[in-house]
Amino acid sequence: KNVGICDIYWPDPNSKRVKVTTVMRPIENFEPDAEVQKVVEKHQSVLKELDQAPLFLCEGEVLSSHTNRIQQTSMGTKLVSSLRDALGADCAVLNAGNIRGNKVYSTDKKLFTYNDLKTEVPFDAEMVVMPLPGKVIAETVKFTRAKSFLDPPVSFGGYMQISDDMTFDNETQSLTHIKGRPLEEDRIYSCG
Repeated sequence: KNVGICDIYWPDPNSKRVKVTTVMRPIENFEPDAEVQKVVEKHQSVLKELDQAPLFLCEGEVLSSHTNRIQQTSMGTKLVSSLRDALGADCAVLNAGNIRGNKVYSTDKKLFTYNDLKTEVPFDAEMVVMPLPGKVIAETVKFTRAKSFLDPPVSFGGYMQISDDMTFDNETQSLTHIKGRPLEEDRIYSCG
């Protein structure tokens, strides 16, 4: 491992320009500083605590994000439903490419933590709520899932994971319900 060293200095007291030099040095060239280590450990303890912060109970649930690019997953449903609730929307969708964990969690797992969330969604994903007609939402979800019905199914990062109040019928390859009720094509839904 290396340490990056960046020196910023003024060539003379009256200079309005600074000089910057950077260099990489092997970490073995430096002795650990006990005081600095204490400060680092103090700050890291806050981050470790945050990583272990529980977000929801999952005891007894089979949570999985495995193969989320070809099928709706329990993790996709849980995450997208949480987004819908946080956004105060009627429904929500999230492309599978944002969900990267590709994991099956043990049924013994009691709590889903912030660290688990960082594993599942390691990158920022901007979310907005938009008023959309039911027909547009249905056509979008159908389009993003079309490759999953090929033989063999084709993995696609754009595959839309949907919230728990939406129903997609794999037989007809269509979205049938939003907000737990039959889809109304002309109705405007707030969609996250």
